[in-house]
Amino acid sequence: MELKIRLARVGRRKQPAYRIVVTKARSARANKALEVIGQYGISFPGSPLKVDVAKYDEWVSKGAQPTERARKLINKYKAANTSDILLQAEELRAPKKKVAPPQEIVEEAKAEAPAEEAKAEAPAEEAKAEAPAEEAKKENK
Repeated sequence: MELKIRLARVGRRKQPAYRIVVTKARSARANKALEVIGQYGISFPGSPLKVDVAKYDEWVSKGAQPTERARKLINKYKAANTSDILLQAEELRAPKKKVAPPQEIVEEAKAEAPAEEAKAEAPAEEAKAEAPAEEAKKENK
């Protein structure tokens, strides 16, 4: 069975849209496809071309031949989305980092607490130091 990856026209009059389909080579354009692997249309919001590259590669490995137009569109899509695909793959592979800032905040809070205690103790010591001096003045009188 000879397979083709080609465009199947859908959409209304004067508003063409296409599906990228895998179908038998001798079947008509409007016949039922074995699988729809993408879509192409100028009027689509965002990117006019959407292709499941994994399915495309799978069907090509099974022997499906893309038509010239389908091959050009898919190669253009692959070239445009290569950097996006690589970034997504790296994000999935990268181990998630643990959040360190909460630990730093806890350590800073611990460091501040002894300093505050030392400040609280210092006025008490000064008061004790002043008390003997006052007693000495009273004795001199």
